[in-house]
Amino acid sequence: MELLDEIKERLSIFNNLYDALRIVDPVNKRVITVNNDNVKHFEEACYGFWNKSKFCENCISIRAYNENDTCVKIECKGESILLIIATPVSYKGETYILELLKDISKGTNNIENMNDNMESMGLLLKKMGDKLIRDELTGLYNRRYITERLPVDINKSSIEGTPLSIIMTDIDLFKYVNDTYGHVTGDRVLKDFADLISESIDNDLCWTARYGGEEFIIVLNNTDINTSYELAEKIRKKLEEKIFVYDEIHINITSSFGVYSIDNKKVEINDLIDAVDRNLYKAKQSGRNIVIK
Repeated sequence: MELLDEIKERLSIFNNLYDALRIVDPVNKRVITVNNDNVKHFEEACYGFWNKSKFCENCISIRAYNENDTCVKIECKGESILLIIATPVSYKGETYILELLKDISKGTNNIENMNDNMESMGLLLKKMGDKLIRDELTGLYNRRYITERLPVDINKSSIEGTPLSIIMTDIDLFKYVNDTYGHVTGDRVLKDFADLISESIDNDLCWTARYGGEEFIIVLNNTDINTSYELAEKIRKKLEEKIFVYDEIHINITSSFGVYSIDNKKVEINDLIDAVDRNLYKAKQSGRNIVIK
């Protein structure tokens, strides 16, 4: 493993910095080796190390990959607390992520009494991680998560030849709600609208994020354009019929939807967002409260 040997040699004077290291392809979610003949062997899913059946929501390697910078994270594994340093490395024109893992729960001189309540520590670390990828108001994923997760889903769709659809929705005339009832009530509407979306989707295939302001996206894996259109129409109708009640205030809102799908096609994340945004714009220009695909 030419790359791994080269890295170990470079880090030889920092042996105490890490207990283990691995090379990760964060887009394909694989731990890899690179042989002298430049053939990549995908040995295992990178999240298998953490005894997980699906990839980590708060993935440090995709963050280091996207930002092209070194990132640091603390994670629990069994009875150990690991410090992970993830940094990009270039090899023969390609970028990988080097992860250095250090058990910081070993020894009395490191972090005391952490093993006394590992479950609580795990919950604390998860809560800290969620703050990075969750929108504070709605509880949905945030813009940062979109940039980390969507490229992975696009790549998976391309490799497996399965459709990937995205819905973008924007509450119609939301400024009127804020101006008439105040921003506190407006925030309550946003939260309840986010809940309505979450209740309408299959969380095994889909995930939802707040794109910004009153805009939201729904990403649907292995879902074609017609099925995605039907889902958007279902949500549109539910919202149209719903009355939001806050004490003496009764509010009825609508929302416009853009839908776009790719099928066995590799696209850049910005191109996909632009495409669905154009359809949302068409919905707005066509009178609002409609779905355009």
